[in-house]
Amino acid sequence: MTEALLGYIVKFKDGVKEPPAAQLYYPLTQDGFARAQAFAQQQDEKGFSVYSCIGRLRNTPRNKQNVAELSNLVLDLDLRNIAETREQVLKTLRDLPLPPEIRDSGRGIHAVWHLKEPLVDDAGMAQAETTMRRLVTLLAGDPKPTHRAALLRHLGTHNSRDNEWRECRVLEDGKPCDINQAQAAQRLNLSVSKFRAEQNAGRINGKRHGRIWTFTDDDLDAYLDG
Repeated sequence: MTEALLGYIVKFKDGVKEPPAAQLYYPLTQDGFARAQAFAQQQDEKGFSVYSCIGRLRNTPRNKQNVAELSNLVLDLDLRNIAETREQVLKTLRDLPLPPEIRDSGRGIHAVWHLKEPLVDDAGMAQAETTMRRLVTLLAGDPKPTHRAALLRHLGTHNSRDNEWRECRVLEDGKPCDINQAQAAQRLNLSVSKFRAEQNAGRINGKRHGRIWTFTDDDLDAYLDG
């Protein structure tokens, strides 16, 4: 009998670099998911954040080497670092050729592309990581959650930064990508819309105007295909 893969959920204190306040590795079974949900509810409190690993683990600890499967690609958009309004950001995500699941992260937006078939080989997951990094550059995202063992705020928990209490929740369901394993990341190399970033932007063909980067369709295609 094949041993179940593992999920990982963790609690960190906000604003400081400290070891986890609490963590849980759990089997990806019905009972395991129930334990993870109970953990999330118990650990959800002001001054802390609860995150989940986007990859499925074959063993502990959480690291890239131990990720056995990757079933989604993610993009973390901090609205404080993007010149466009929240509504403009949402419209751009809705208009993408493969619309993602859109989440309110509490202070920003998470875009999540669910794959019908998980990536299970290193080459496929490496290509997915490359795609996530490229999307970060083009859409002014956070560069941290761009690898297979990255952490993303756990759905249903709250963001209490700035003395607020905002739930991380799904705003709109996405369309699962109708693609197979190694082709997944390549099909997500999209011609995305132009975002202007006040911070965290990248250079394409040397075109820069002040603090704003501009792209032509040919620039985008060349960058994503490169």
